[in-house]
Amino acid sequence: SLENALRSTYSSEEWYVLSESAIDEDRIPSAIGRSQAYLQNLLAEEDEDYCAESMDSGTFVLSHLTREIDEESEQDIVELVLRYKERAYGIVVGIDVDQDHIDQAEILSRASVAALKNLELFETVLESEKLAVLGRVAAGVTHEMRNPLAFILANIRMLETELDNEHVLAARDVRVGAERLENILQDLSSFSRGGTRIPLNNMDLTE
Repeated sequence: SLENALRSTYSSEEWYVLSESAIDEDRIPSAIGRSQAYLQNLLAEEDEDYCAESMDSGTFVLSHLTREIDEESEQDIVELVLRYKERAYGIVVGIDVDQDHIDQAEILSRASVAALKNLELFETVLESEKLAVLGRVAAGVTHEMRNPLAFILANIRMLETELDNEHVLAARDVRVGAERLENILQDLSSFSRGGTRIPLNNMDLTE
């Protein structure tokens, strides 16, 4: 979107916007005349001009801006690293760029970085909401299963006292399985409340 905006606004100039993944995968247009290693180093560099002030937000700095003259083609080349603090999203490269357009291109780039940052925040909130929904589902499932499981455990424990021989062993296996289900439901219940279940053990306080 940023590339389209720059190209439509300054149709006489060449603009390319490369994401971090495009650079890592070496999907770099030959017209840029920049190697993968060069662009990766540009992304990794810390901006020497980084400071706490900027023209529009107090903490946001776009970072690296260079203006070079290509000796062979006599092209004016602009490089803008799309950066928010330590996070680099990509690089904007402009060829044959008018000096008067650099500031406007930087404003568009700033807006794009802000949009990317907002998207990351939205995805974080969305993930948190998914976990909250999962917790509510877990609480509902736990509640619905624990009641019938309590009846099963009560009856099977009673049967253990009345049966004999191999029937007692079969009833004991059923009880052990039901108790394992009970432990799983207790863990789900703890998860739905946002905590972990603490195992309880009998302790002799006189020792």
